[in-house]
Amino acid sequence: MNYTKGEWQVHRDYPKVGDLGVIARLPNGATTTICQLKIPGTGYREEVEANARLIAASPSMYEALKGWSELWEIRPLDSGADMQQILRRCWNRTIQALAKAEEK
Repeated sequence: MNYTKGEWQVHRDYPKVGDLGVIARLPNGATTTICQLKIPGTGYREEVEANARLIAASPSMYEALKGWSELWEIRPLDSGADMQQILRRCWNRTIQALAKAEEK
């Protein structure tokens, strides 16, 4: 899958005060806008911020899910050290993706 690589982040007051934006910090240090979210009125800020966090976490969630799917396709489950290492890597990716989405 070809998506914008780099760390996706939520920025408050982007592009203007009161709005939210998701930007990607590219490997070369530049940034690019992924999306802009407008808060439609009072009472919606928390929901829109949650949506922004989910969008910003989507590359991490994709990579975590990809790891789990490859695990089942590539290797039969066994109890060897290699399998433990693969499971740990998939688990860590999953926890990191969830933490990003939940802003922990």
